[in-house]
Amino acid sequence: MSIPTLADTRPSPAAGILSVECELTARCQLQCLHCCTLSGPKASTGTMTHDDWLKVIRAIAGLGIPAIQFIGGEPTLYPRLIELIEYSRWQGLAVEVYSNLAHIRGALWEALEQDGVRLATSYYSDDPAQHDEITGVPDSYFSELRVQPAWFARGASETAFRVGPLTARVSA
Repeated sequence: MSIPTLADTRPSPAAGILSVECELTARCQLQCLHCCTLSGPKASTGTMTHDDWLKVIRAIAGLGIPAIQFIGGEPTLYPRLIELIEYSRWQGLAVEVYSNLAHIRGALWEALEQDGVRLATSYYSDDPAQHDEITGVPDSYFSELRVQPAWFARGASETAFRVGPLTARVSA
C-alpha cells in the first residue's frame, strides 16, 4: 500500500471550470452600446497566431475542461474559425460559437452543425429601430434576422442554438 502524496490529493487547478471563453478577435462590424470588449470595425485582430490558439485548445482539453466558447468581437471574422472548431472537437471539447450571425455562410454552417457544436447569439429587441440603436449599425436587425431562418431551414436542432436576451435602457 502506497502513501498518498500531496500531489495525489491536490485538486486539479481546473476543477469546477466548465468552459473557457476565447476571444479570437476584437473586430466586429457592430458597435454595440453594451460591448464589454471594446470591439468594433476598427478594433485589433489580436496578436495570437493560429498555432497559439491550437496550443490554448490543447491546454484546455488537457486540463479536463469540457467546453470552449469562441467569442469576439465577432468570432466568424477569424479566418480559420472552422479549423479551430474541428480541432476543438477532435480534442473532445464541446464548442459554442457566440456570434452576431452576420457572417455565417457555406462551410461554416457545416462546421456549426457538427455534434457537440452550438451556435449562440444575443437578441436585443423585436423593434428594428431599437435593435439597430443598440448595435450602432443601421439595418443590423434585418441582417441578423435573415440568418436565423437559414439555420433552422438547414435542419439544425433547436438545442444547437442558444439565444441570450439582453435587457437595456436605450435613450429615446
